[in-house]
Amino acid sequence: MRRLWWIGVSLGLALPVSLVLALCLALETQPRVQRTTTFTPEHIAQARHLLAQHDPRLQQPGILHTVTLSEAQVDVLAQYLAQQYGAGSAQVALQDDAARLSASLPLPGWRFYVNVAATLHSAGVLPYCTRLRLGRLPIPAWLANWALHRVLQHWQEYQPYILAREALQRVDLSGGKLTVLYVWRANMLDKMRAALIPPEEQARLRAYHDTLVQVTRTLPRRPSLTALLPALFSRSLERGRSGDPIAENRAVLLMLTLYSKSHSLATLVPAAQAWPPLLLRVVTLNARDDLAKHFVLSAALAAHVGVPLADAIGLYKEVEDARGGSGFSFNDLAADRAGTRFGQLAVHSQDTARRLQQRLSVGVQERDIMPATADLPEFMPEAEFIRRFGGGGAPADQAMLSDIERRLAALPLYR
Repeated sequence: MRRLWWIGVSLGLALPVSLVLALCLALETQPRVQRTTTFTPEHIAQARHLLAQHDPRLQQPGILHTVTLSEAQVDVLAQYLAQQYGAGSAQVALQDDAARLSASLPLPGWRFYVNVAATLHSAGVLPYCTRLRLGRLPIPAWLANWALHRVLQHWQEYQPYILAREALQRVDLSGGKLTVLYVWRANMLDKMRAALIPPEEQARLRAYHDTLVQVTRTLPRRPSLTALLPALFSRSLERGRSGDPIAENRAVLLMLTLYSKSHSLATLVPAAQAWPPLLLRVVTLNARDDLAKHFVLSAALAAHVGVPLADAIGLYKEVEDARGGSGFSFNDLAADRAGTRFGQLAVHSQDTARRLQQRLSVGVQERDIMPATADLPEFMPEAEFIRRFGGGGAPADQAMLSDIERRLAALPLYR
Protein backbone atom coordinates (compact mmCIF):
# COMPACT_ATOMS: atom_id res chain seq x y z
CA MET A 1 0.00 0.00 0.00
CA ARG A 2 2.84 2.38 0.83
CA ARG A 3 4.42 1.68 -2.57
CA LEU A 4 1.13 2.35 -4.34
CA TRP A 5 0.76 5.57 -2.38
CA TRP A 6 4.21 6.75 -3.45
CA ILE A 7 3.49 5.82 -7.07
CA GLY A 8 0.27 7.84 -6.93
CA VAL A 9 2.03 10.83 -5.39
CA SER A 10 4.84 10.62 -7.97
CA LEU A 11 2.39 10.53 -10.87
CA GLY A 12 0.42 13.39 -9.37
CA LEU A 13 3.56 15.51 -9.16
CA ALA A 14 4.92 14.42 -12.53
CA LEU A 15 1.95 15.74 -14.50
CA PRO A 16 2.08 19.39 -13.36
CA VAL A 17 5.89 19.37 -13.48
CA SER A 18 5.75 18.03 -17.05
CA LEU A 19 3.26 20.71 -18.04
CA VAL A 20 5.40 23.46 -16.55
CA LEU A 21 8.48 22.07 -18.31
CA ALA A 22 6.59 21.89 -21.62
CA LEU A 23 5.48 25.51 -21.24
CA CYS A 24 9.05 26.59 -20.48
CA LEU A 25 10.25 24.87 -23.64
CA ALA A 26 7.37 26.09 -25.84
CA LEU A 27 7.41 29.75 -24.80
CA GLU A 28 10.31 32.08 -25.56
CA THR A 29 11.05 35.68 -24.74
CA GLN A 30 12.09 36.67 -28.28
CA PRO A 31 10.41 36.12 -31.65
CA ARG A 32 12.38 34.10 -34.18
CA VAL A 33 10.49 35.63 -37.12
CA GLN A 34 10.28 39.42 -37.29
CA ARG A 35 8.75 40.91 -40.41
CA THR A 36 6.28 43.61 -41.36
CA THR A 37 3.55 43.24 -43.94
CA THR A 38 4.46 45.14 -47.09
CA PHE A 39 1.96 45.16 -49.91
CA THR A 40 2.72 46.72 -53.27
CA PRO A 41 0.45 47.71 -56.17
CA GLU A 42 1.76 44.57 -57.92
CA HIS A 43 0.37 42.41 -55.11
CA ILE A 44 -3.03 44.07 -55.48
CA ALA A 45 -2.93 43.62 -59.27
CA GLN A 46 -2.16 39.91 -58.86
CA ALA A 47 -4.97 39.47 -56.34
CA ARG A 48 -7.40 41.34 -58.56
CA HIS A 49 -6.50 39.15 -61.54
CA LEU A 50 -6.94 36.01 -59.45
CA LEU A 51 -10.32 37.15 -58.14
CA ALA A 52 -11.46 38.01 -61.66
CA GLN A 53 -10.53 34.51 -62.81
CA HIS A 54 -12.53 32.95 -59.97
CA ASP A 55 -15.40 35.42 -59.68
CA PRO A 56 -18.14 33.44 -57.85
CA ARG A 57 -20.83 35.16 -59.91
CA LEU A 58 -19.44 33.56 -63.06
CA GLN A 59 -18.79 30.03 -61.82
CA GLN A 60 -20.63 27.04 -63.30
CA PRO A 61 -21.59 24.23 -60.89
CA GLY A 62 -19.81 20.92 -61.20
CA ILE A 63 -16.68 22.15 -63.01
CA LEU A 64 -13.24 21.51 -61.52
CA HIS A 65 -11.21 24.71 -61.07
CA THR A 66 -7.57 25.22 -60.13
CA VAL A 67 -6.02 28.08 -58.16
CA THR A 68 -2.21 28.19 -58.20
CA LEU A 69 -0.13 30.43 -55.94
CA SER A 70 3.62 30.94 -56.15
CA GLU A 71 5.89 30.68 -53.13
CA ALA A 72 6.10 34.47 -52.94
CA GLN A 73 2.31 34.80 -52.97
CA VAL A 74 1.87 32.17 -50.25
CA ASP A 75 4.57 33.84 -48.17
CA VAL A 76 2.86 37.25 -48.39
CA LEU A 77 -0.50 35.67 -47.52
CA ALA A 78 0.95 33.86 -44.49
CA GLN A 79 2.62 37.02 -43.21
CA TYR A 80 -0.59 39.00 -43.66
CA LEU A 81 -2.65 36.43 -41.73
CA ALA A 82 -0.09 36.22 -38.92
CA GLN A 83 0.05 39.98 -38.51
CA GLN A 84 -3.64 40.72 -39.00
CA TYR A 85 -5.05 37.97 -36.79
CA GLY A 86 -2.18 37.08 -34.47
CA ALA A 87 -0.18 40.34 -34.24
CA GLY A 88 2.85 38.26 -35.22
CA SER A 89 5.01 37.32 -38.18
CA ALA A 90 5.27 34.32 -40.48
CA GLN A 91 7.40 33.01 -43.32
CA VAL A 92 6.70 30.18 -45.80
CA ALA A 93 9.05 28.28 -48.12
CA LEU A 94 7.77 25.79 -50.72
CA GLN A 95 10.32 23.18 -51.72
CA ASP A 96 10.81 19.42 -52.02
CA ASP A 97 7.03 18.95 -52.36
CA ALA A 98 6.53 20.45 -48.92
CA ALA A 99 5.64 23.70 -47.21
CA ARG A 100 7.91 24.87 -44.41
CA LEU A 101 6.25 27.38 -42.10
CA SER A 102 7.93 29.54 -39.48
CA ALA A 103 5.90 31.89 -37.32
CA SER A 104 6.23 33.96 -34.16
CA LEU A 105 3.02 34.83 -32.32
CA PRO A 106 2.95 36.92 -29.13
CA LEU A 107 0.83 35.85 -26.17
CA PRO A 108 -1.61 38.71 -25.45
CA GLY A 109 -0.79 40.36 -22.15
CA TRP A 110 2.49 38.45 -21.73
CA ARG A 111 6.07 39.07 -22.82
CA PHE A 112 6.35 35.64 -24.37
CA TYR A 113 6.16 34.29 -27.91
CA VAL A 114 5.12 31.00 -29.43
CA ASN A 115 7.70 30.31 -32.13
CA VAL A 116 6.31 27.74 -34.54
CA ALA A 117 8.26 25.64 -37.04
CA ALA A 118 6.21 23.20 -39.11
CA THR A 119 6.55 21.11 -42.24
CA LEU A 120 3.50 20.11 -44.27
CA HIS A 121 3.23 17.57 -47.10
CA SER A 122 0.38 16.87 -49.52
CA ALA A 123 -1.86 14.04 -48.33
CA GLY A 124 -5.39 13.67 -49.67
CA VAL A 125 -7.65 16.71 -49.43
CA LEU A 126 -5.65 18.63 -46.81
CA PRO A 127 -1.88 18.65 -46.15
CA TYR A 128 -0.40 16.43 -43.43
CA CYS A 129 1.96 17.78 -40.77
CA THR A 130 5.20 15.79 -40.66
CA ARG A 131 7.11 18.07 -38.28
CA LEU A 132 6.08 20.56 -35.61
CA ARG A 133 8.14 22.40 -33.05
CA LEU A 134 6.89 25.01 -30.58
CA GLY A 135 9.92 26.94 -29.40
CA ARG A 136 12.31 24.24 -28.17
CA LEU A 137 9.53 21.69 -27.70
CA PRO A 138 9.18 19.04 -30.44
CA ILE A 139 5.62 17.83 -30.99
CA PRO A 140 5.09 14.30 -32.39
CA ALA A 141 3.50 14.34 -35.86
CA TRP A 142 0.60 12.17 -34.73
CA LEU A 143 -0.21 14.58 -31.91
CA ALA A 144 0.04 17.62 -34.22
CA ASN A 145 -2.36 16.09 -36.74
CA TRP A 146 -4.73 14.95 -33.99
CA ALA A 147 -4.84 18.53 -32.65
CA LEU A 148 -5.41 19.91 -36.16
CA HIS A 149 -8.25 17.44 -36.66
CA ARG A 150 -9.82 18.56 -33.37
CA VAL A 151 -9.58 22.21 -34.41
CA LEU A 152 -11.27 21.45 -37.73
CA GLN A 153 -14.00 19.55 -35.90
CA HIS A 154 -14.59 22.66 -33.79
CA TRP A 155 -15.24 24.57 -37.04
CA GLN A 156 -17.82 22.06 -38.29
CA GLU A 157 -20.66 24.49 -37.57
CA TYR A 158 -18.82 27.53 -38.95
CA GLN A 159 -20.54 28.29 -42.25
CA PRO A 160 -17.51 29.55 -44.25
CA TYR A 161 -15.62 26.38 -43.29
CA ILE A 162 -18.58 24.23 -44.34
CA LEU A 163 -18.68 25.94 -47.75
CA ALA A 164 -14.93 25.54 -48.19
CA ARG A 165 -15.08 21.82 -47.40
CA GLU A 166 -18.00 21.36 -49.80
CA ALA A 167 -16.00 22.87 -52.66
CA LEU A 168 -12.47 21.74 -51.81
CA GLN A 169 -11.10 18.71 -53.66
CA ARG A 170 -7.39 18.81 -52.91
CA VAL A 171 -4.53 21.03 -51.73
CA ASP A 172 -1.24 20.17 -53.46
CA LEU A 173 2.22 21.42 -52.47
CA SER A 174 4.29 19.98 -55.31
CA GLY A 175 6.51 21.86 -57.75
CA GLY A 176 7.27 24.74 -55.42
CA LYS A 177 3.69 26.00 -55.67
CA LEU A 178 0.45 25.74 -53.73
CA THR A 179 -2.37 24.43 -55.90
CA VAL A 180 -5.99 24.31 -54.75
CA LEU A 181 -8.53 22.27 -56.70
CA TYR A 182 -12.19 23.03 -56.07
CA VAL A 183 -15.61 22.37 -57.56
CA TRP A 184 -18.28 25.06 -57.45
CA ARG A 185 -21.57 23.81 -56.02
CA ALA A 186 -25.09 24.92 -56.89
CA ASN A 187 -26.49 27.81 -54.80
CA MET A 188 -23.05 28.38 -53.29
CA LEU A 189 -23.11 32.13 -54.02
CA ASP A 190 -26.26 32.57 -51.92
CA LYS A 191 -24.70 30.46 -49.18
CA MET A 192 -21.55 32.62 -49.29
CA ARG A 193 -23.61 35.78 -48.86
CA ALA A 194 -25.37 34.24 -45.87
CA ALA A 195 -22.03 33.17 -44.38
CA LEU A 196 -20.35 36.55 -44.88
CA ILE A 197 -23.30 38.54 -43.51
CA PRO A 198 -24.78 36.39 -40.70
CA PRO A 199 -28.07 37.40 -39.01
CA GLU A 200 -26.39 39.39 -36.21
CA GLU A 201 -24.43 41.42 -38.77
CA GLN A 202 -27.57 41.99 -40.83
CA ALA A 203 -29.22 43.38 -37.69
CA ARG A 204 -26.33 45.82 -37.27
CA LEU A 205 -26.53 46.96 -40.87
CA ARG A 206 -30.29 47.38 -40.57
CA ALA A 207 -29.79 49.67 -37.57
CA TYR A 208 -27.43 51.96 -39.49
CA HIS A 209 -29.52 51.76 -42.64
CA ASP A 210 -32.51 53.03 -40.66
CA THR A 211 -30.35 55.75 -39.09
CA LEU A 212 -29.29 56.94 -42.54
CA VAL A 213 -32.91 56.93 -43.68
CA GLN A 214 -33.73 59.38 -40.87
CA VAL A 215 -30.63 61.57 -41.20
CA THR A 216 -30.64 62.05 -44.95
CA ARG A 217 -34.19 63.42 -44.97
CA THR A 218 -32.97 66.77 -43.60
CA LEU A 219 -29.65 67.04 -45.44
CA PRO A 220 -28.86 69.16 -48.52
CA ARG A 221 -28.10 67.54 -51.87
CA ARG A 222 -24.32 67.55 -51.26
CA PRO A 223 -23.73 67.11 -47.52
CA SER A 224 -20.34 66.75 -45.92
CA LEU A 225 -19.47 63.32 -44.59
CA THR A 226 -19.28 64.93 -41.17
CA ALA A 227 -23.03 65.59 -41.29
CA LEU A 228 -23.64 61.83 -41.27
CA LEU A 229 -21.16 60.78 -38.60
CA PRO A 230 -22.78 62.05 -35.35
CA ALA A 231 -26.05 60.14 -35.75
CA LEU A 232 -24.37 56.96 -36.95
CA PHE A 233 -21.77 56.88 -34.20
CA SER A 234 -24.31 57.88 -31.55
CA ARG A 235 -26.23 54.75 -32.57
CA SER A 236 -22.99 52.78 -32.56
CA LEU A 237 -22.20 54.04 -29.05
CA GLU A 238 -25.67 53.09 -27.83
CA ARG A 239 -25.57 49.60 -29.34
CA GLY A 240 -21.95 49.03 -28.30
CA ARG A 241 -22.76 49.43 -24.60
CA SER A 242 -24.43 46.04 -24.58
CA GLY A 243 -22.49 44.53 -27.46
CA ASP A 244 -19.21 44.72 -29.35
CA PRO A 245 -18.22 48.34 -30.16
CA ILE A 246 -15.67 47.18 -32.74
CA ALA A 247 -18.26 45.15 -34.65
CA GLU A 248 -20.66 48.11 -34.51
CA ASN A 249 -18.03 50.47 -35.94
CA ARG A 250 -17.21 48.03 -38.73
CA ALA A 251 -20.88 47.92 -39.67
CA VAL A 252 -21.09 51.74 -39.69
CA LEU A 253 -18.11 51.99 -42.04
CA LEU A 254 -19.45 49.33 -44.39
CA MET A 255 -22.83 51.08 -44.52
CA LEU A 256 -21.16 54.45 -45.15
CA THR A 257 -19.06 53.00 -47.96
CA LEU A 258 -22.05 51.51 -49.75
CA TYR A 259 -24.06 54.70 -49.29
CA SER A 260 -21.35 57.10 -50.48
CA LYS A 261 -20.75 54.99 -53.59
CA SER A 262 -24.50 54.59 -54.23
CA HIS A 263 -24.24 50.79 -54.00
CA SER A 264 -27.25 48.82 -52.84
CA LEU A 265 -26.91 46.81 -49.66
CA ALA A 266 -29.18 44.24 -51.29
CA THR A 267 -26.19 42.91 -53.25
CA LEU A 268 -24.86 41.61 -49.92
CA VAL A 269 -28.11 41.22 -47.99
CA PRO A 270 -31.02 40.28 -50.28
CA ALA A 271 -33.49 41.01 -47.46
CA ALA A 272 -32.48 44.69 -47.67
CA GLN A 273 -34.65 45.02 -50.77
CA ALA A 274 -37.65 45.21 -48.43
CA TRP A 275 -36.09 47.80 -46.08
CA PRO A 276 -37.17 51.47 -46.23
CA PRO A 277 -35.53 53.17 -49.24
CA LEU A 278 -32.59 55.50 -48.71
CA LEU A 279 -32.65 59.03 -50.05
CA LEU A 280 -29.35 59.21 -51.90
CA ARG A 281 -27.13 62.27 -51.41
CA VAL A 282 -23.72 63.17 -52.85
CA VAL A 283 -21.45 62.87 -49.82
CA THR A 284 -18.36 65.13 -49.86
CA LEU A 285 -15.10 65.91 -48.10
CA ASN A 286 -13.22 69.11 -48.84
CA ALA A 287 -16.22 69.86 -51.11
CA ARG A 288 -15.43 66.82 -53.30
CA ASP A 289 -17.34 63.57 -53.53
CA ASP A 290 -14.32 61.60 -54.80
CA LEU A 291 -12.38 62.37 -51.61
CA ALA A 292 -15.30 61.21 -49.46
CA LYS A 293 -15.42 57.93 -51.40
CA HIS A 294 -11.68 57.42 -50.98
CA PHE A 295 -11.92 58.19 -47.26
CA VAL A 296 -14.80 55.88 -46.34
CA LEU A 297 -13.61 53.00 -48.54
CA SER A 298 -10.14 53.13 -47.00
CA ALA A 299 -11.66 53.36 -43.52
CA ALA A 300 -13.82 50.30 -44.17
CA LEU A 301 -10.87 48.36 -45.63
CA ALA A 302 -8.64 49.26 -42.68
CA ALA A 303 -11.38 48.16 -40.27
CA HIS A 304 -12.04 44.87 -42.03
CA VAL A 305 -8.71 43.76 -43.54
CA GLY A 306 -6.05 45.97 -41.91
CA VAL A 307 -4.11 49.15 -42.64
CA PRO A 308 -1.26 47.70 -44.80
CA LEU A 309 -3.70 46.19 -47.27
CA ALA A 310 -5.91 49.29 -47.26
CA ASP A 311 -2.92 51.53 -48.02
CA ALA A 312 -1.75 49.23 -50.82
CA ILE A 313 -5.19 49.24 -52.44
CA GLY A 314 -5.26 53.04 -52.35
CA LEU A 315 -1.83 53.28 -53.95
CA TYR A 316 -2.77 50.68 -56.57
CA LYS A 317 -5.81 52.76 -57.53
CA GLU A 318 -3.64 55.84 -58.07
CA VAL A 319 -1.13 53.90 -60.18
CA GLU A 320 -4.00 52.62 -62.34
CA ASP A 321 -5.43 56.14 -62.64
CA ALA A 322 -2.03 57.44 -63.75
CA ARG A 323 -1.86 54.80 -66.49
CA GLY A 324 -5.29 55.36 -67.97
CA GLY A 325 -7.72 57.09 -65.66
CA SER A 326 -8.03 60.54 -64.12
CA GLY A 327 -4.30 60.69 -63.31
CA PHE A 328 -2.21 60.20 -60.19
CA SER A 329 -3.53 62.29 -57.30
CA PHE A 330 -1.87 63.06 -53.98
CA ASN A 331 -5.27 64.45 -52.92
CA ASP A 332 -6.77 60.99 -53.27
CA LEU A 333 -3.84 59.45 -51.41
CA ALA A 334 -4.32 61.94 -48.57
CA ALA A 335 -7.99 60.90 -48.32
CA ASP A 336 -6.93 57.24 -48.42
CA ARG A 337 -4.41 57.68 -45.61
CA ALA A 338 -6.86 59.72 -43.52
CA GLY A 339 -9.46 56.99 -44.00
CA THR A 340 -7.10 54.21 -42.96
CA ARG A 341 -6.22 56.09 -39.77
CA PHE A 342 -9.91 56.63 -39.08
CA GLY A 343 -10.69 52.95 -39.68
CA GLN A 344 -7.79 51.86 -37.50
CA LEU A 345 -9.05 54.00 -34.62
CA ALA A 346 -12.52 52.53 -35.06
CA VAL A 347 -11.37 48.94 -34.43
CA HIS A 348 -7.94 49.02 -32.77
CA SER A 349 -9.36 48.08 -29.37
CA GLN A 350 -12.63 48.33 -27.52
CA ASP A 351 -11.33 51.42 -25.72
CA THR A 352 -10.38 53.26 -28.92
CA ALA A 353 -13.64 52.15 -30.54
CA ARG A 354 -15.69 53.63 -27.70
CA ARG A 355 -13.61 56.83 -27.55
CA LEU A 356 -14.17 57.39 -31.26
CA GLN A 357 -17.91 56.80 -30.83
CA GLN A 358 -18.05 59.32 -27.99
CA ARG A 359 -15.98 61.88 -29.89
CA LEU A 360 -18.01 61.70 -33.09
CA SER A 361 -21.43 61.48 -31.45
CA VAL A 362 -21.13 65.09 -30.23
CA GLY A 363 -20.26 66.45 -33.67
CA VAL A 364 -17.14 66.77 -35.77
CA GLN A 365 -15.66 69.16 -38.33
CA GLU A 366 -13.97 68.19 -41.59
CA ARG A 367 -10.62 69.45 -40.32
CA ASP A 368 -10.90 66.97 -37.45
CA ILE A 369 -10.75 63.98 -39.82
CA MET A 370 -9.28 65.26 -43.10
CA PRO A 371 -6.36 67.62 -43.76
CA ALA A 372 -6.34 70.39 -46.35
CA THR A 373 -5.57 69.01 -49.81
CA ALA A 374 -6.23 71.81 -52.32
CA ASP A 375 -2.50 72.49 -52.76
CA LEU A 376 -1.53 68.88 -53.46
CA PRO A 377 -0.66 67.85 -57.04
CA GLU A 378 -3.19 65.73 -58.90
CA PHE A 379 -4.51 64.70 -62.35
CA MET A 380 -1.02 63.57 -63.42
CA PRO A 381 -0.68 61.01 -66.21
CA GLU A 382 2.05 58.45 -65.59
CA ALA A 383 4.64 60.29 -67.69
CA GLU A 384 4.06 63.55 -65.82
CA PHE A 385 4.11 61.82 -62.44
CA ILE A 386 7.48 60.24 -63.28
CA ARG A 387 8.86 63.55 -64.63
CA ARG A 388 7.83 65.54 -61.57
CA PHE A 389 8.28 62.97 -58.79
CA GLY A 390 10.42 60.19 -60.22
CA GLY A 391 7.73 57.50 -59.95
CA GLY A 392 6.59 55.45 -56.98
CA GLY A 393 9.18 55.18 -54.21
CA ALA A 394 11.43 57.94 -55.57
CA PRO A 395 12.69 60.58 -53.10
CA ALA A 396 10.31 63.29 -54.36
CA ASP A 397 7.36 60.89 -54.13
CA GLN A 398 8.36 59.86 -50.60
CA ALA A 399 8.68 63.53 -49.61
CA MET A 400 5.08 64.14 -50.70
CA LEU A 401 3.87 61.12 -48.75
CA SER A 402 5.78 62.32 -45.70
CA ASP A 403 4.11 65.73 -46.04
CA ILE A 404 0.71 64.03 -46.09
CA GLU A 405 1.61 62.04 -42.97
CA ARG A 406 2.67 65.27 -41.22
CA ARG A 407 -0.66 66.86 -42.07
CA LEU A 408 -2.50 63.86 -40.67
CA ALA A 409 -0.37 63.82 -37.52
CA ALA A 410 -1.34 67.44 -36.89
CA LEU A 411 -5.02 66.52 -36.58
CA PRO A 412 -5.94 65.94 -32.90
CA LEU A 413 -8.11 62.92 -33.71
CA TYR A 414 -5.14 60.96 -35.10
CA ARG A 415 -2.55 61.82 -32.45
